[in-house]
Amino acid sequence: MTTSNSGINWFYSCPLLLLLSSASVALGATRADDYFTSISHVAKLCSSRARLADALLNYAETESSRLERLRQFADTLRSNDGNVSGIEHPVEAYVTIRQMSREWKALLGQCDCTETYQLVAKSAGIRPPAEDDYDGAADALLRLQDVYRISAAAMARGRLEVNSKNRSGDGEQTDSGPLMLTAEDAIHLATRAFNTSLLSIGMDWARLLLMSDAFPYWTTQRKLNRALDLLQLAAQLPSSQGGSQIGAFLENMWNKTSGNLTGAAAKISSQIKAISNGEKETESYKEICREGSRTNNHSSSLTCRLAVPHPFFTLAPVKEELLNSDPRVTFLYDILTDRESDRLTEVAEPMLQRARVGGGAFTKMRISKSAFLEDEEDWSVERVSRRLGLVTGLNVSDSDPLQLGNYGIGGQYEPHLDSKGVGLAKGNSRLATALLYLNNVKQGGGTVFTRLGLRVQPVKNGALYWHNLRRNSSDIFDTLHAACPVLEGSKWVANKWIYYMGQMASWPCGLSQLE
Repeated sequence: MTTSNSGINWFYSCPLLLLLSSASVALGATRADDYFTSISHVAKLCSSRARLADALLNYAETESSRLERLRQFADTLRSNDGNVSGIEHPVEAYVTIRQMSREWKALLGQCDCTETYQLVAKSAGIRPPAEDDYDGAADALLRLQDVYRISAAAMARGRLEVNSKNRSGDGEQTDSGPLMLTAEDAIHLATRAFNTSLLSIGMDWARLLLMSDAFPYWTTQRKLNRALDLLQLAAQLPSSQGGSQIGAFLENMWNKTSGNLTGAAAKISSQIKAISNGEKETESYKEICREGSRTNNHSSSLTCRLAVPHPFFTLAPVKEELLNSDPRVTFLYDILTDRESDRLTEVAEPMLQRARVGGGAFTKMRISKSAFLEDEEDWSVERVSRRLGLVTGLNVSDSDPLQLGNYGIGGQYEPHLDSKGVGLAKGNSRLATALLYLNNVKQGGGTVFTRLGLRVQPVKNGALYWHNLRRNSSDIFDTLHAACPVLEGSKWVANKWIYYMGQMASWPCGLSQLE
């Protein structure tokens, strides 16, 4: 009879069978049906009972511990089952991905559950999270820390207060509270931070490992060893990224602190301050995302009005707020109904795919999924397109399909211009952008115009509207804009980009070449 490899593997993976086989070897090669012919052999058989009992008890204890671990993990999964609102918190989302990738895979080695997991995933229409998902979720937390200046201590406790001050690691964000992240998470986040050149954030996570009240189940020596490993990783960064600075810091840190946790943590805190104070805010959008709109010198000319851009709106004028006069940026309130917004997200959700940027590439500058919907695909799409044509006065038949987008953990879109779309005919560009908000966002997720110092928070059923081009088809570079990372919540938007070349009748050229 042929024995399959899986059968052999199963045999050697079962401690009970191994113990029983060792007990049978101790009895010798006696045929089982010959015991009755010798009292001596019956005595051997009798003496083996205690060994078999020990083997069974050891096996039962091992199995009990293994099953208890499985039961605890199952209870953890069940406690969060169906809690969709919970995963709108970025730390909860990170923990979910870690559980369903790292922890679940580790448990698969302790039980024959692989086929069950695959069947559940297939029936739910999902794929098991991969290592890229685990790293991507970690990068999202680091991005939120970077933009909103959230300390490691605050993030580890799920506290998402925006901090306008430099990240020092010992400010008002370090108050006590239950930990949502583990020491292993801190190591993972610190490593990802150093690998992506977020030096001060990585050091803040290394400092957290040394705090006496953080991860108390870790021994002092283990904390010191892991923190030292992380800082040595940082020291390997190029000098331009602060690696030499960390290297010099490491040379004297341990001697001065003599292995004292509190002293080591304090030394790292002072180094974080030095690095943070030396960092330049290379992208003003981070500052605007964090602190809001800057003072507008023309604020006295900004108004709100009830507009009637077309007879269709005579009985229900458009609620329009002028946010910037040159270039003109307006916000249109209640341009959609709840029913329309909800229907658009319902139609788009099964079609979502990871969003790309110009050239069709995936990039960390844009963290979202999107779907394009033609007018014919659903009544809600056709109705919204027609209404946008009436309110803007432009020919929406010459435009991109309506693009629906849902942002991910810490989802963002770094500064960009809308005028140049992918696949446009030569000489054509996106004249106008209508950005519709399909839901409210708990924290973050605003749209910022970096050169205008303007931040607009999502308001469900509202639309942000502006022109990307002048009448002479030249770019309006002041419309450079970005989507701030979503700090908490889910963000759904719809974009309608209207082309330039189809507007000869509705938006003709001006009398001057400069218009």
